[in-house]
Amino acid sequence: MDDFPRNDLERALQLAATDPAARADFLEMLLESRIYVLGHANSPASGDEITISAGDTLSLANWTHEDGQSYIPFFTSLEALQQSISGESGYLSFKARELFDTTRGSHLFLNPGQDFGKEFLPGEVDNLLDHGTSTPVETRVHRAETPVQLGEPKEYPVELVEGLTRLFARHGAIQRAYIALMQDSSADQPFSLLVGLELDGNVDLERIGLGHICAEYAPQGLPVDAMIMRPDDDGPSRYFREASDPFYERSWGQRLKSFLIHG
Repeated sequence: MDDFPRNDLERALQLAATDPAARADFLEMLLESRIYVLGHANSPASGDEITISAGDTLSLANWTHEDGQSYIPFFTSLEALQQSISGESGYLSFKARELFDTTRGSHLFLNPGQDFGKEFLPGEVDNLLDHGTSTPVETRVHRAETPVQLGEPKEYPVELVEGLTRLFARHGAIQRAYIALMQDSSADQPFSLLVGLELDGNVDLERIGLGHICAEYAPQGLPVDAMIMRPDDDGPSRYFREASDPFYERSWGQRLKSFLIHG
């Protein structure tokens, strides 16, 4: 695969393979990108770029893992498809979103046999179509005052903080970010990490990929909660502003970007 990556989608896939902070952007791009799948449709002829319509009949190839699990292979480019088969075969090209929606409940595999690929389980596909991310963030609303204790983590979660910093630097509406160890005696899991965010715009924490970072870098057995800080909050927001220093501030990222450009 000396010629990889061949297009923007493959560049995004390559970056996402090594940096969880880039995975949400890759998945968002994937949903709206043209992909290639082995098979044929009743109309139009194989090889044409099509839009799937109600009533269309698709016949898609199914391959099998060594454990017997079948999956539908699809590819980031025609070259990737051709490298994965021997001989001639019909193919279709349409948006990945249409493939996911049409094949709900199936296992899919992007670029099987290639250096960079990804398997998509049925639950991941459902989350992508319904929430725009494969790792949705659970939203909780406290309808009554909940006493908690906040403090500095005894073991600072360096990898988590570094991953969150890379993620937040991609989104200009995040102004500052803080982290603390939270103890909530009323919860099933009394200890968790709490990330406080100061915003000056709207941010969908689910879609920007917060779940990817937490799943990859959170200390084992320690959940991660995130909250949007409010000026009128006399609880955790006040603690972060008065008793903690931010681990991320937007101006730092701007200065770093400026240094890289001019230096």
